[in-house]
Amino acid sequence: MIVNTKQTKGSRVLWGHRILHKLGTGPLGSIYAAVDLSTGDRVALRGFRRPHGADEALWDAAIARFADAMANHCIVDDHPSIQTIVRFGQDGQTFFIATEYFEHPTLRSVLDTNGPMEIEAALEILPDIASALDYAAANGCIHTDLTPRNILVTAGTPAAVVTNFGLAQARDKGDSVYLSPEQILTGKASDRAHIFSAGAILYEMISGSPAFAGETPTQRRRSVVANKPAPLSNYQPYIWQVIRCMMASEPFDRYATVAEAVEDLRHHRRPHSIIVARGRSYEAEVDGDLALLVQSELAGLDEPDAVIEEMPNLELPAIEPELSAFRVNRQFVMECSLYAAVAREMAAKTLLTSSGRIAVASALVLAGLLGVHLSRGRAAFETATITAAQGRPRLVLNGTPIPIAPGETVSSKGFQMLTTDGQSSVVVSMRGCRVKVLPNSKVILRKIGYDQGASRQFQLVQGAVLETIDPTHRKTASFETLAGPVAVHASGGRLLASIDSDGQTQVANLGGNLAVDNQGTTFGVPSGQALTLNGRDRDSAVMADLEPAARAMFNSQKDLLAPPGIAERVDRAVGAAEDQVLLRASDDFEALRSDHTESALKDAQALQAAQTAVQAIAILLETSENGEIPRDLDLDTLQPISAGTDMHAALASLDGHHLLSYTQIDKGRYEFTARACDTTHTLLRVHDGTVELVQEGAAKKQPLLNFIKRFIDGTLIPSKRS
Repeated sequence: MIVNTKQTKGSRVLWGHRILHKLGTGPLGSIYAAVDLSTGDRVALRGFRRPHGADEALWDAAIARFADAMANHCIVDDHPSIQTIVRFGQDGQTFFIATEYFEHPTLRSVLDTNGPMEIEAALEILPDIASALDYAAANGCIHTDLTPRNILVTAGTPAAVVTNFGLAQARDKGDSVYLSPEQILTGKASDRAHIFSAGAILYEMISGSPAFAGETPTQRRRSVVANKPAPLSNYQPYIWQVIRCMMASEPFDRYATVAEAVEDLRHHRRPHSIIVARGRSYEAEVDGDLALLVQSELAGLDEPDAVIEEMPNLELPAIEPELSAFRVNRQFVMECSLYAAVAREMAAKTLLTSSGRIAVASALVLAGLLGVHLSRGRAAFETATITAAQGRPRLVLNGTPIPIAPGETVSSKGFQMLTTDGQSSVVVSMRGCRVKVLPNSKVILRKIGYDQGASRQFQLVQGAVLETIDPTHRKTASFETLAGPVAVHASGGRLLASIDSDGQTQVANLGGNLAVDNQGTTFGVPSGQALTLNGRDRDSAVMADLEPAARAMFNSQKDLLAPPGIAERVDRAVGAAEDQVLLRASDDFEALRSDHTESALKDAQALQAAQTAVQAIAILLETSENGEIPRDLDLDTLQPISAGTDMHAALASLDGHHLLSYTQIDKGRYEFTARACDTTHTLLRVHDGTVELVQEGAAKKQPLLNFIKRFIDGTLIPSKRS
């Protein structure tokens, strides 16, 4: 069998987008201009996948944080000065993001080209930057990696656009001179971290030099924490004082918003209001000892770590994993698509070992029952139905609000958020639970699916929700509601969860098993009681008896608590039996198959690496100095190709694969072959730039009886090819 892998430049279609050309490189590798085939709009497309050898648990945690950032971004990207995320999703192990397309220069390139700005010119674009940052912060989305590269200067309306919200954790930003001191010391951003970053950017806009500098990452971090920028002596005093207030070490000594700083600059006045009186407790997500460290005078210290060593009782908080730790910036869209396609093809051809044969035998015995599962199975867990709606609730789908009505289905694929106004509510029903979104609320449907049992996860952004959870599902079922940093876990019963504009969360248990996690501290909430938490303060938990009004309100929810009909009762019974028997057997079978899939994916990666290596050699052949294809080629040194860096890189990229032969057909044509270091030693034939995969001696389809015979006697094992 021969597979032609040569591609036509510019014709590739990925995830519903036609690739046009490369735009540049960002924290997630290369960015491509593309056309969304569903709308015809031009977008900027990027993609990445889990690097080989990455720790699975840490990677999953980093991806979960990344998905949270993407979901939070979709809440605020309707602002004209915030770049819109058009779509993001997952295809196997590949993740992709399509964002709003711009052809404007970054503030970094403007400053590098034109030099520093006059304060009047800075005030033409600063209001739009302030509007974007303040709007996002008010909706709980802080830009934790604001730099001049993340600001586009449009010379129109708006005058500036802030980009890359949510992508901060995809790059290692520890040496950025625009980070706030608390980010450098703790890895976490306060609610006013972006105000410090905006001040540092404004300083550079009008002075032409960064406020903080250093030759090494350590020196740059130390410079930020010391917070001793050179005064702007060439400007009127109020300008320096405003910027200094924006860049205060203590977050609550800064302006409350960037817009306040802009107003002071416009009116030529010094900071006219202090955010809070000095001495107020530090409320960022850092410990009190670390707050003292931020306020310390560090200018005379060689390293900030020296202060930490003098505080023996200080324990730095654990830094959650970020994508930057996995070097995803070495990945790019085209490579991701090839990996995903090859992985799917190889996984489909996975061969079975002895343990796999046992699983197949079990599957044959349960063939009839599994047929029923295939018609229902996991698909029944992946959608929810709108069973009741009052007023005009909306479903925000990939950033677009659309009206919803009873009978419609929703899922967690893409970005889907239920929103209600003051006169609206909506009830969502699914296997395992019902959720009612109360008036003036926003709920993100983060996960509606099956993973060793029912898997439900909702993110309460604003307002309140009521939930009823069926306790008959397997113990592995997961029902979780997120409200800020608070996670509510339930295995059965009824609950009320709410979050106010100050971040205070209340969880009431109206009957059942309920546990609440607040940043690592877990509370059990007994039936008939309510727990109130300030999400930023681990010691703020207050447990109290449930108020009669809350219980009465819950008992009045006829659309939520209506008794199930006969059809729903039958569906519950069948679903419980299917979950306990059929899906459990299917889970065990899939667990066995995953071991073989891992081996197949390693083969796929090896084959992809071999293709890349031989394509590199083909490029060297076609771009030789004299313009002619060499008559002979030394397969060990690639002589007589020029002995430059490219040749050495091409040899290094073989990495276990090896060349077999080379033939010059005529002065402009050639052919060479190579063996990949996969388990079957696949032969690759390169003919005038086209790479062909030659699967030698491909097995013919075996009749069913022959397959069963080989399966029973254990001969269904792949043979090695030399």
